[in-house]
Amino acid sequence: MRLLETREDDFRITACDRSPAMIDAVAERVDDPGGIRLSVANIEELPFEAGEFDVVLAMGVLEYVGVRHALHEISRVVRDDGLVVLTMLNPLSPYRIFEWCVYWPALRLLGQVEGLLRVPATRRHGVAKSGIRAMRPGRLRRLMRNEGLSPQSLVYYDVTALLPPFDKVIRRWTTHWRSNLETTVGTGFRGRLGTGYLLTARRTGNLDESIAQLPRTGR
Repeated sequence: MRLLETREDDFRITACDRSPAMIDAVAERVDDPGGIRLSVANIEELPFEAGEFDVVLAMGVLEYVGVRHALHEISRVVRDDGLVVLTMLNPLSPYRIFEWCVYWPALRLLGQVEGLLRVPATRRHGVAKSGIRAMRPGRLRRLMRNEGLSPQSLVYYDVTALLPPFDKVIRRWTTHWRSNLETTVGTGFRGRLGTGYLLTARRTGNLDESIAQLPRTGR
């Protein structure tokens, strides 16, 4: 919406999501349907032509899908020298390590104990398996290069020294970080505290070579 409001005549936008409900929600918020193309699509098999886009953004997507196939499709639909912007969860941040290795297991264990004590199921603690993935920047860069994408800049976001559940308690008291998201971005050593990171890349490789390298199973 922000892009449409500020640069309406400068470019066209195609938005896709594999959830029809999400696409419907976007359609309800767009005043002029002609200003944006909406599509229900899976990033692992995009319904677009090769080299169709100047810029491709995949924000909050890669952690839920097969990364190799997603990168292959992203590289296919972006033009030569086109810009790609990706985000991924940072598995080495103190926040993620504590959340996945300590906090969530502790909640599940507490729920099991509550079950033995016959606490009603609706009142027990617990965390369902999310199915999300995380990947180190170095590995993601290698996968991008294999698909003809040349990594450029790397920044970490949501840089925080807070650990669960204290982050929720403290952030509930202040809205400053919500209205000033740039204050949660960092690079270098400080940036590694970020719970996620953003990578940019340019499409420079040979598409035929990328297709030849793509595994044939699972498609």
